[in-house]
Amino acid sequence: MIEDRRAEDPRINLLVADVAVLKADMRANTEVTTQVRDILASFRIIGAVAKWSAAVGAGAAAIYHGFDFLRKP
Repeated sequence: MIEDRRAEDPRINLLVADVAVLKADMRANTEVTTQVRDILASFRIIGAVAKWSAAVGAGAAAIYHGFDFLRKP
């Protein structure tokens, strides 16, 4: 009777195997999620640099054409 309770239960073995698979999948998902977060952060930085350079370029073009307008008689 006591030996029956200590025998391996296939349902428990299946649950343990399933949990191991889920942990491995979760590790892989976390790795991918971290990579996506890093890519999105780099896009935000690239976007900020692009906005800044567009503003500087627009200002430089306005100044250049403003002086050009003043030089014409």
